[in-house]
Parts: sequence; C-alpha cells; structure tokens
Amino acid sequence: MRVECQFADEHGDPAVGGVILTATRIVYAIPALVAAEPRPLSALDLPLITGKVLYKAPAA
Repeated sequence: MRVECQFADEHGDPAVGGVILTATRIVYAIPALVAAEPRPLSALDLPLITGKVLYKAPAA
C-alpha cells in the first residue's frame, strides 16, 4: 500500500498546509501534557493525537 498526501491552502501554498498540520498536533496534545506527570516526554509517551475538526478553507 502506498499513501501520498499533499496539503496546501486555498492558494496552493504547501507550506501553509504543513504549518496547519504541525500546529494542530501541538494544540491537541495540550490536555495529555497537562494530565501527564512532570517529566520529559516524547511523542511516543502521548496517546495518538487526532484532529477533532477538519480545517476547511474559506469559500472563494
């Protein structure tokens, strides 16, 4: 199986899609980080973080 994903904003800028993906994971990790014991954590210490809503580009 091969999966390819491309993310971009409504103008086709792929950098914006990457920023949105990165920021979304960080924001949704906050509750797990608050609940964790105080120690250094890695992404492997956290539960699978999935988006609660989908980003929808504004209508053109």
